Amino acid sequence: RVAITAGLFEQNPVEYEGRRLLRIEGHLPAWLSGDLVRVGPGLLGYGDRTVNNVCDGLAKVHQWSIRNGTVRYTGKMLRSSAYNETLRTGRFRAAMTIGEMTPGPTVKEKFTIMTAGVDYNDNDNIAIWDIDGNEPIVTSEAPIFSRVHPDTLAYTGRVGCEMYGCSFLSWYDKPLFSASHFAKHPSRGTSFNYIFSLSLFPGIKSKYTYLEQIPDKASPQGFTVRKVAEVPVDKGNYRLLHQFGTTERYIVAPRFNWVMNIKSPFRLCDDLEYLHEQPFYVDVIEIATGIVRTFTFARAEKGVHTMNTYERLTPEGDVEVVLDVPVLSNGSDPHIGDQCLFDILLIPYLTGEADHMYKMLQRTITLRRFVMNLGTGQVRIEDFPGLPRDTVLDFPYINPNFLGREYCYGYLRLEVPELGPQDGPHVPHQVRCVSADVSHVVRCDT
Repeated sequence: RVAITAGLFEQNPVEYEGRRLLRIEGHLPAWLSGDLVRVGPGLLGYGDRTVNNVCDGLAKVHQWSIRNGTVRYTGKMLRSSAYNETLRTGRFRAAMTIGEMTPGPTVKEKFTIMTAGVDYNDNDNIAIWDIDGNEPIVTSEAPIFSRVHPDTLAYTGRVGCEMYGCSFLSWYDKPLFSASHFAKHPSRGTSFNYIFSLSLFPGIKSKYTYLEQIPDKASPQGFTVRKVAEVPVDKGNYRLLHQFGTTERYIVAPRFNWVMNIKSPFRLCDDLEYLHEQPFYVDVIEIATGIVRTFTFARAEKGVHTMNTYERLTPEGDVEVVLDVPVLSNGSDPHIGDQCLFDILLIPYLTGEADHMYKMLQRTITLRRFVMNLGTGQVRIEDFPGLPRDTVLDFPYINPNFLGREYCYGYLRLEVPELGPQDGPHVPHQVRCVSADVSHVVRCDT
């Protein structure tokens, strides 16, 4: 229920190192050993300033270490420049936010936000990744990331835009954002991401530049970067790409229907617009050659997190590329853009202090398959029978050994609203994990 999870969205900057957890419900298998590392908000206000969206809180990294039947917890605030300046000045540092910052930036702070480079946005609080088998990295939507020590979670440094791959951009390219979630090659172990850059030169298009991060112990940062391809896009069609996938030979990047209008440097939701009457696109990029093929699906789709991508042969010998992703059941709903994509992460909604959560949940999300035939150029859409309806399915996960390969089962976070009279303004809902058998599909569109 929402009330049970409310504590997860409260400010908690207290740090621990190696604290043993004594209360364990259930049984820890003898074979279970390893570390679970996650990141989220730890500081939601400081001094007289607060933020009200989970994505705007200053980052805190968490680790649960399981060894010999015991669990130890470590939690550390990420020592980013955003965090350090907050403590030094006694006030939450102003930056571009998703939700509301109260009070908002001063005139001086607005000038800093507008003129600072992308490295200023170093509050990496979205995802954890292993790029080189050494230290965990902490990421956000900016083309930079932070490193932390694998045991203590102590901050060990930042990889800025140049080392990330901005060195491949031209002088007129202004880097703006990347994917929070890297993609892993299924056999080589290399990672992939992109940089979206805004062209400042008339007549030259803005673009997505796709990069491969290759582990390299001889490199000072532990990896080298190779440019794979560029995907130029027209003005007004700068689509937000939070996560994509890879297969053995291809990058598979869905460009859903949320677009960035680049109007305000202060609040992301002011820049987002949902194009419910426009098609959505999938870029299939050959990793070896950088050749890009863009496939068009006629109807709008709203998705965020990718479950899996893989390639297969048809009986006719054509290569098909498959993309499985949770999307809205009806991506052409004209009311989708009434609320920002990230409003569901506003803390008043998550803690039940506002009644908008149920309205968000009414827009049901299902798992959907998009298939692109590289031989014929045809596309089709398939749905999975047996999955729950009138629910929200998101945060997909599969056995990582099958990422980029054909697979049979996936797992998703399921939210189901509880209907009927409620005490208080919020509507409680059930949250649980469900499995999906993806070996059976039903063709629903061409």
